[in-house]
Parts: sequence; C-alpha cells; structure tokens
Amino acid sequence: MSQQRVVLAHAGDAATLCAIPWLARDAEVVTVTVDVGQGESLLAVRERALEAGAVRAHVLDARESLAEDVVLRALRAGAVGFDGDPHAAVLALPSVAAQVAMVANMEQADALAHGGTGQAAARMARLLAATSRIALRPSVETMPVDARDEAMSALQVAAEALPAVRATLWGRSLVVDGPIDARVDEARFTQTRAVTRGPDAPAMIGIGFEAGTPRRVNGVVMPLVELLSSLDTIAGAHGVGRIDVLVPEGAAVRREVAEAPAATVLQIAMRELEALTLPWSLRTLRRRLAESYVDVLRTGDWHGLTRASIDALADRALANASATIHLRLFKGGVQVMGREKH
Repeated sequence: MSQQRVVLAHAGDAATLCAIPWLARDAEVVTVTVDVGQGESLLAVRERALEAGAVRAHVLDARESLAEDVVLRALRAGAVGFDGDPHAAVLALPSVAAQVAMVANMEQADALAHGGTGQAAARMARLLAATSRIALRPSVETMPVDARDEAMSALQVAAEALPAVRATLWGRSLVVDGPIDARVDEARFTQTRAVTRGPDAPAMIGIGFEAGTPRRVNGVVMPLVELLSSLDTIAGAHGVGRIDVLVPEGAAVRREVAEAPAATVLQIAMRELEALTLPWSLRTLRRRLAESYVDVLRTGDWHGLTRASIDALADRALANASATIHLRLFKGGVQVMGREKH
C-alpha cells in the first residue's frame, strides 16, 4: 500500500516546521509557502522544510491575487479600518488557502494540514474546506508535546524561533508580549518612521479612483501591487500608518499593533470618495454592512453568500464613484486637501 501524501500550509514558523518530521512518519509531506508580500526571500523557508523531511516544498507568489481579489474587495466594501484594524494577516488567508488547495490538487494529495490555534486554526480550516474536497487534518498544533520536543531538538530550533510571517503587502502585524499597555520598542517598526524623525516638509499626493478602485497616484497609473508599495514608501516616510488598537478575540480582546501606511491612506481616501459620490443613506448602509464583512474575515467564511452579496452591493454603489482625492501627509497625520469628481 502506497504512502499517503499530505500537503502542509507552511508559513515558516517553528510549529509547522516541527510538524514536518512528525507527519513524515507515515506520509509524504509536501509544503506550500505563499508569498503575500512579506518583503523577504522565502527560499530559506523552502530549504528548511526540505531539510526537515518534506519531499517537495513549493513557494508561490500570490501578491497580485491577494491585492486584486481580496484586499481590493475589502477596501471597496468599506471594511478596511472599520474597527481600526487593517486586518493585514487575516486578509491574506483566502489567498493562502487557494494556493494550498491548488497545489494539493496538483499533487493528488490525500490530506491537507495547517497550523494555528484557536480561532486562527478554525479560520484556516474553514477556508481550506471551502476551496478543496481533500480531507483536512486537525491543526498540527495538536501534535504530541514529546513529538514536538523531539523535532525541535533534531532541527535545532527554539520554541520562539522562526516566528510566523505576519507581514503582507497590506500591512505588518507586531506580536507584543507582556501587559496590554506594554511599550513597543521603536526598533521593531520597519515600515514607518517615528514622527520626530519624519521630514519637515509635507508630501502632497492625489489618489485617482475609477469606479471605486484606486488606479493612480499623482496621475501615474499603476497596478494595485505597485500602487500599494508606492503608498507604503511615501506614507511610511512621514510616520503615517502606525496602529495600536484592541480587537475582539473570542470572548476577550487582544492588542493589535501594526504598520499599514498604504492601508491607512487608502481608507481615508475611500471615505472621502464615498462622501463625494454616494448619498447619505447608502453610506449609512455600507457602514452597517462593513461590520458584517469584518465578521466574515474573522470567521473565515470568505466564500459564503454574505461576503459575495456585500461585494455585489459595493460594485453597484461604486459604479460611478470616480474622483481624485488630494491628501497631505505630515508628521504621522493625513489631511484631506481637495476632491475632484470625474
């Protein structure tokens, strides 16, 4: 009887790395690592997976699909920044799950595996179940402690080593340990300058929207991935995009500290575009639906009817929402300077 083949979603973290030799005891393990704009080479993650016992280790680029198929939809639905959270890591998951499912079908896998605990594991499981009919194993975080310790020793990794990649083209989440009001070391911020170190002259930018979709920065047409990168560079240099909020996590709350310069700027520009082009009643309805959209992101019900219906409303509502929003970026602040309806 041939060995089963398991496709493992691998972000580069210690937990899923250590699961490779554990799964490999009775199955061929194929890993999938997805580039969602982490800003670093993932080849080292691939090599580490092969060293741990994977028979193949795929690294796939999903930046364009993440930007166009997920981030843009959430932005147009008004869900970005609705609760102060850019949802950078959560927004990446539908694209990751789609890539994992594609590889699993290509590899003719017998099972899918993933990491994460609690709501994060449930979210990923739901997304994988919606995109593939291949059997889904429980999160590898459920592996026996002694097996994890043995793998960590053999692979020479520490429990805190190789943190899960939480940076995407939409933002970068920082894991903050300690009390909820713990100070965050300035050195941990890599996308945004401290306000005190920003330029003494403001940056003036104009974001051009066509039917509710950002297409231009200062008159230059760009693909969305490039547009996000340009806004990250400009806004981050002026200290724009640092976020520190409390977000729901089950029955409790957790602190989300993030850098999301492009997301911050686009959320403000989108709000002004709505004010310029949509009636008040429709804007009020969209704000109510934005909360439901965020719930969809948190539960992993991306492929359900709720998200598709809200997207359909956004398409209709924004069909004539074309304008240029002029913004002033200075010392961490974003000020609307003008609006030109097309």
